[in-house]
Amino acid sequence: MEPKVTCVLVMVFALALSSLAQGEAETCQMEPHQRANCGPPRITRTECKNKGCCFDDHIFGVPWCFHPVAVHEPPEGTPLSRPPQPPGPQKEVPPSA
Repeated sequence: MEPKVTCVLVMVFALALSSLAQGEAETCQMEPHQRANCGPPRITRTECKNKGCCFDDHIFGVPWCFHPVAVHEPPEGTPLSRPPQPPGPQKEVPPSA
């Protein structure tokens, strides 16, 4: 094979792998107000899913077909880590003389 063909095949393979990995790292779980529209009004569940988007028609006033969010990016307002816990019981230290 020619070097150009090999280069193109490697690039196609890398893009395919990255898109597969991206699909595994996405979720449809988010606050309704955070939904980014992914289709026209009256899009069907099947059409939405075929576009790689999420579909939920249970909440009025927000997009029913919407883009998933990356798992490593928590939805807005979600803490990145656990909130600080109050300190545990402390030992009393006798004063030094």
